[in-house]
Amino acid sequence: MSPPGGAKDETPPTLISTIPPNKTTNYDGDQIELVFSEYIEENSIKNSISILPNMKKEPTLKYKGKKIQIIFEDSLLKNQTYIIVVNRNLCDERNVKLAQGIQFAFSTGNKIDDGSISGKIYNSKTGSAQLWKIADKDDSTKFYGRIPDYSMDASDSGYYKFQFLSPGNYRILAIDNSFSGLAIDPEKMLYGLHCDNSIQLKQIHNRKNINIYLPDKKNKIQMLQAQWVEGSWGNITFSKSLEDHFRSDLLDILYEDSTKAKVMFFIEHKDDKKINFILDSLINGPIVIKTKNQDDGGYSHFSPGKIRVMMDTIVDTTKVSIVSPKKNEELKIDEHKIVPLIITFSSIIDIKNSKSNFSLLQDSINVEYDVEWIDPLSVKILPKENWNPKSDYNINISKKSIVPSYREFFKDSVLHIPFKTSEYLRYGSLIIDPGKSFSKNLKIKLSMLGNKSNVYKSGLNSDLTFKLDYLSEGQYLLMFFQDMNEDNQISSGVLDPYQPSEWFYYYPDTIKIRSNWELELDQVTLGKEF
Repeated sequence: MSPPGGAKDETPPTLISTIPPNKTTNYDGDQIELVFSEYIEENSIKNSISILPNMKKEPTLKYKGKKIQIIFEDSLLKNQTYIIVVNRNLCDERNVKLAQGIQFAFSTGNKIDDGSISGKIYNSKTGSAQLWKIADKDDSTKFYGRIPDYSMDASDSGYYKFQFLSPGNYRILAIDNSFSGLAIDPEKMLYGLHCDNSIQLKQIHNRKNINIYLPDKKNKIQMLQAQWVEGSWGNITFSKSLEDHFRSDLLDILYEDSTKAKVMFFIEHKDDKKINFILDSLINGPIVIKTKNQDDGGYSHFSPGKIRVMMDTIVDTTKVSIVSPKKNEELKIDEHKIVPLIITFSSIIDIKNSKSNFSLLQDSINVEYDVEWIDPLSVKILPKENWNPKSDYNINISKKSIVPSYREFFKDSVLHIPFKTSEYLRYGSLIIDPGKSFSKNLKIKLSMLGNKSNVYKSGLNSDLTFKLDYLSEGQYLLMFFQDMNEDNQISSGVLDPYQPSEWFYYYPDTIKIRSNWELELDQVTLGKEF
């Protein structure tokens, strides 16, 4: 027990010695002893120490104050280098954790293997690197079905390093550290692969920059749920943003007799993970919604799936209302382009029979505008001249101008929607000149720190530069990636059948975008020949 008073001890424990010493060869014992500078917290030991390559029977760990004994319950392989890994979960009695992970090695043969594989896991603060030494051709396709030979949690900043590796071919992936050391279930676990087909340790003993992108969602878009809303209208929710990936030919809706329905699909204006559908007829019974692969065998953005939905002919008796804009909502406007006002209704509108003769007013003065229906739920209003900043507007919608498909329209003869405009938003722009010719599928992704919704993407322009305009002011991360399957996102690879990830590179510095400022990056070194 520490004496009372004085400054709090925040000095992390350190490893003073090991028995046998680090890099001992011809070892034939049955236990290892670790000696630390301070008394260790006993409860932190269990999840802090591992032996690589993994053994069939886990060793027994014995706590002895400043010492920890590792007793092998399984016989050691001949001519094998073993690595003791102590991760940063190990802490002293005051719960001060190791400053960094520890690795040391011993060998049952007459040499210590000196190969290494190191890199960084991106897009995760809890990533863990899993490494397999590939035994033969069959193992190269089924390796992930067995526990990894080597497992290591990345540091807080994502870095990892496997040391003392023997020559051979390896395959590596990143996964959340809660699954570290387990066989991989590709259907249930998120994982990321490296962009090389395999990692060879032969002439080159030390492989660096083996970087891996660990996705926070599966690469392919999955259908999560579907529901009937009213009449012949329903919607489908997907696992991620559809962006420009949606193709109606990859989505079928079948009636109970397996006939294919004629369907109108459209993406929800304020939620691009959701697709609305309107069937060609009212039915009281089940439908089946199916996502499928492309008929030509090309890359599909959707995972095949099927959902059964019960439709009905019931119609909601509540009046149609305006979902957005809300009363006195502020419209963010731009000095250099006219931002549309989007009016979204709570139920499907019969566009063909609606007159759409609204009136737009600023301080009781009529404003000329154009109107365009986006889909049966949303209409776009564009003034012929740009909005005035910091001004009050009204849009009036006559009851006779809108024809709902199912419900009655609002009670009043005219619906008044007051809204206001913001100051003109200010933007910056970014121009990147890579300095040489690159593959046409090289793309960039610019992500604002602290705001996941601000993401910008671009491909190479005809002048072989990247240009992004209308960027909000702030700090950004810049990633380059080789979009081989042209789905406008980084692919983290597939285990079955094995397909490496797409190559990527993070620019080492954060990008600062300032309003009314054009930032240029010249001669960016990507570290890859295309």
